[in-house]
Amino acid sequence: MRLPAVLVQNSAFRALWLSRVISFAGDGAASVALVLLAADAAGPAGVSLLLLAQAVPRFFGPVAGAVVDRVDQRRLMRLCELGQLGLVAVIAVTLPPFPVVLALAAGMSVLVTLFTPAGRSSVPALVASDQRLSANALLGLAHNLELALGGLLGGALVAAVGVRGALTLDAATFAVSALLLVFVPRLPPHEGHRAEAFFATVRGGLVYARTAPVVRTLAIAIFVIVALAGIDNVALVFVARETLGAGPDGYGILVAGFGVGMILAAGALVFRRRPLDPVRLTVIATGLSGIGNLATGLAPNVAAGAAAQGVGGVGNGFQNVATDTLLQERVPREMLGRVFGLIGTAAQVGQVAALAIAAVALEFFSPRAVFVVSGAAILVVTGLLGRMLSRA
Repeated sequence: MRLPAVLVQNSAFRALWLSRVISFAGDGAASVALVLLAADAAGPAGVSLLLLAQAVPRFFGPVAGAVVDRVDQRRLMRLCELGQLGLVAVIAVTLPPFPVVLALAAGMSVLVTLFTPAGRSSVPALVASDQRLSANALLGLAHNLELALGGLLGGALVAAVGVRGALTLDAATFAVSALLLVFVPRLPPHEGHRAEAFFATVRGGLVYARTAPVVRTLAIAIFVIVALAGIDNVALVFVARETLGAGPDGYGILVAGFGVGMILAAGALVFRRRPLDPVRLTVIATGLSGIGNLATGLAPNVAAGAAAQGVGGVGNGFQNVATDTLLQERVPREMLGRVFGLIGTAAQVGQVAALAIAAVALEFFSPRAVFVVSGAAILVVTGLLGRMLSRA
C-alpha cells in the first residue's frame, strides 16, 4: 500500500503530522495516569474535578483563536508543546498534592485549546487545496487512534512502569513533537492584526462568525448535533446493561464499535483519490450519525449494537474531516484561528448539553427510546443542514 501523496510530497505537513501522532500517543498514557492520580487522591469526586479542570478552558475557544490569529502559528504550536512538557514533567517528578495537579492539568488544557485551532488553521498554508481532505483525514486518523487505543495502551503502560513512568513518557513525546515542528515553516499572522487591540480581534471573529453563513450554520449545527449524538456517553452503558443484558465486556464492545468506525472513516478519506465535496460529506456524515443512534436504539443484541455504533463512528469521523476542510476552503486564513476556536467551543458546549439531556431523558424514558428519539432528531437536522449549507 502506497503512502498518501501528501505525506510523500509535503515535508512540512509530514513534520506536523508526525508531531501530532507522537503527541497523541503520549496523551493516551497521560490521561490514564492523571485519572488514576485523581482517583487515588479524592475518589470519584477527584476524577470529576480533574475532568472539569480539563474541560473549562475549552469554553474559551474564541479567545484562544484570537491569540492564534495574532501570532506566528508555528512558534505558538512549539511553545504549547514545550509548555505541556514542563507541566507534565512537574507532575511526574514531584507527584504534587491534588490541588496542584488540578491546576497543572488545567494549564495543559489551556495549551491544548491554543494548539488545536493553530494546527487546524495551518493546514491551508502548508497543503494544496486538492490534498487538504487527505491531510485533514490523516490528522483525524492520528486523533481517532488515540481516542480508540489511548486508554488501552495507557493502562498497559501505567501497569508496566507506573504513573510516574507514564507521565515521563508523555513529557518525552512533547519534546519530540516540539522538535519536529522545527521543520514546519514560519506561519506569520496577517499584518492587520498587529495594530488592533486584542479584544477587537476577539470581537472581529465573533462578528465574522455571525455574518458568514457557512460558519454560522456549522457552529449552530455542531452544537445541536453533538448535543443530540453525545447522549451515548451516558446512555450507552444503560443500553448495554438494561436493554441488551450485557456486562462490562458487552459495553466495551459497543464503545469499541464507535472507535473502529471513526478509524475506518478517516482511513477511507486518507486514500481517496477523487475530489469529494465537503458540503456533501458533511451532510452524509450527519445522516450516518443519526442512523447510528437510531440503529443502536433498535439493536436486538450486542453485535448489532456494535455495528450500529460503528456507523455512528463513521459519521463522526467523516464529520470532523468534512468540517475542517469546508472551513479551510471558505474562511480567509486570517480568520481561521478564531473560527476553529469557536467551532471547538460549540462542540464543547454541545457535550455539556448532551450530558444534561441524557440525564433528564433517562429519568423518564428507556435507554432504547432515548437513542431512537436522538437518532430521529439528528436525521431531521440532517435535512435542515443540507438545505442551509446549499444556500450558504
